[in-house]
Amino acid sequence: MWSLLPFKPDRLLLSRKEKLSFLQLLQKLSQEATAAIDAFLSRDFQLFDAQVGDTSCHIRAYKISFLARDVTFLNSLSDKYQEMKLYYSKVSQKVEEYQLKINMSSSRCKILDVRESVSSFLENNELMLFLSMDYQFLVTSYFLKKYCVYDQDGFPMSIDYDLVKSTFCVTTKLSQRIANYYQRILSQLSCDFIFSLLTDYSENENYADILKNLFLQDDRERSLLPCYEVFKILLLNMLSFSLPIMFSIHCFWPSGSSKIVFLFKRNPSTGAMELQTNVDLLKCSEVSVIFKTHVNLSDESSIFEYVQRLFQYSPLDLILKNAAIHPQYTGLAKTELNLNPYEHARFIFKNVKDRCKLINAMEQEFFHFKHEAERIGCSKNNNSLFAIRHVFCDVIKNEAANSRCYLIYNNRYINDELVSHLSSQPVAS
Repeated sequence: MWSLLPFKPDRLLLSRKEKLSFLQLLQKLSQEATAAIDAFLSRDFQLFDAQVGDTSCHIRAYKISFLARDVTFLNSLSDKYQEMKLYYSKVSQKVEEYQLKINMSSSRCKILDVRESVSSFLENNELMLFLSMDYQFLVTSYFLKKYCVYDQDGFPMSIDYDLVKSTFCVTTKLSQRIANYYQRILSQLSCDFIFSLLTDYSENENYADILKNLFLQDDRERSLLPCYEVFKILLLNMLSFSLPIMFSIHCFWPSGSSKIVFLFKRNPSTGAMELQTNVDLLKCSEVSVIFKTHVNLSDESSIFEYVQRLFQYSPLDLILKNAAIHPQYTGLAKTELNLNPYEHARFIFKNVKDRCKLINAMEQEFFHFKHEAERIGCSKNNNSLFAIRHVFCDVIKNEAANSRCYLIYNNRYINDELVSHLSSQPVAS
């Protein structure tokens, strides 16, 4: 549990009161960790849609779907859950014992009042517990989802520090420290995950070297990678495993609204990204990365015309256009890097010819997709086609509920022309 505590190992606990407060915080955090593992075992994946503020919701969405398919990890979850329950009970017992000792000792007591570092205090009380990076990922994601504020459309917007403060019975300063620390952990774990995928699937050493130099930290020490390049890596990985991709589109018109969903999956034989028309989405328990958006239409009947326009492009093409038009970093003082993240790498490799050549090609591709996004309606200024608002992971049938997916499934509203196979666009490496 040490990795989940927002204190350095050598931080001194100066008094019995401070030690008790520390134990009570550890008790609350271990309770949250236990609840996080239980939620993942229950496949409540939407409870891990964390608010980090680093424009990397797509990384965490794919990481959750990745863990949900990792048999080894899933097999270890039940054991870890039992371990965390025992740990929580042990910490709770320590809290009671310590409170009793304090109540029984009004004068100075060497055991209670000696100054101890956080690490020594944990060791002396046999409360050291190791959590792997994957478990840290789950716990911090769960925490940052649970203690967040949502915008009017239901998307995570910011941290609810007051809720953290009241739940953990801590000061405003410590509530901010905990949440911001978890944001830093989760952003770093997200970037580490991308680099691990790059190691497994990229044969281009020049590209890997460039991406490492596109890694930055924002003004709050959150780790960042450019949105467009990250999406390319994730899509390559999704394609290699033929993982499903879901579009969830909330259509609005003056007199009403409706949600329509589409499920796409790569055909291993043809390599094409195909619309899944023979799957009853309302009963599908498979996990998917879900891309959510809103679109304004003139009336209900214009849904048909809208779907025809949407299907002029492959889902991968639409995703990459969105990735290019999106701010590439968040929280940076140098906002120009949001517009062109490649200038930084070009400066670093200005004397390395092959790197510069690849950077120029990456930059050219990026600006092409960015221009196309604005032109066809995938931007904030022009969201008439498909401007992604949020990316998250969930079970397909959960997102399909209360939508028109079943009408698409039985072709009652969407005609045969619209359910023809979609050709995927190649994802540059």
